[in-house]
Amino acid sequence: MKVDPECVVLPASEMLAGFEAAERERLSGFGHFIIFEAGQVLIREGHEQNRLWFPLAGALDVVHETETGHTPVGTINEGEWFGEINIFDANVASATVIARTQCQVWYMSRAKLEEFLNADPALGCQLILSAAEVLSQRIREVLTKLNATWELSS
Repeated sequence: MKVDPECVVLPASEMLAGFEAAERERLSGFGHFIIFEAGQVLIREGHEQNRLWFPLAGALDVVHETETGHTPVGTINEGEWFGEINIFDANVASATVIARTQCQVWYMSRAKLEEFLNADPALGCQLILSAAEVLSQRIREVLTKLNATWELSS
């Protein structure tokens, strides 16, 4: 893992689509930009996870750890936030996240999120509402998949 000094502002995508450049720059300052090499673990299943993550470049694999190795769960591509569940409901990670390729990532801890919310309540509210929207969309996607599975099994 190494810091990327070139990147200092989050792009306007997904949760930040409605943010102006200056607002994204302000939020960027509450987190860290880093680079993970292929194969490096960002999050380990069963360990504490209290960060909100945003990959700016690269791809990550989400896996469930078993006694015999890893079971693939999904992929996270650039521009897709992750870690938002644990940022609101502090707990251990439900899966392991591994860099598939070299990845440039921004992350913010729960403590830094709270600092951001206190420093700029209006912008913080906008971020929380955007995160809730993303979570709601993901829940709907899971429910759609579950409904399709139930229909197939009937």
